[in-house]
Amino acid sequence: MSDILYKLKKVLKEKLDVVHIDVLDLSDQHRRHKESIASGGGHFHVTITGACFEGKTQIARHRMVYKAVQSLQEHIHALSIRAYTPDEYESMTNDKGQNPNAK
Repeated sequence: MSDILYKLKKVLKEKLDVVHIDVLDLSDQHRRHKESIASGGGHFHVTITGACFEGKTQIARHRMVYKAVQSLQEHIHALSIRAYTPDEYESMTNDKGQNPNAK
């Protein structure tokens, strides 16, 4: 696991009440994008599940994640977020057979 992946997971676990987290580094898929090269940051996809998202809109959930990773901002060019409550995550994985990590 790369250093930034470890740090992303660590900071999200520390700052949010999560029960599941998966962070994917998609930087290789974007390595020739001029904006990515200029910023020096990577492209990441986060799937995160926690009770902290109960009663929150998707926008509020994303804001919570962005706030949590603010200290790593210089390492992030793009961040895709899938934020679920435990019930939403369970419903997706058990009832419908969907993969919540799918983009």
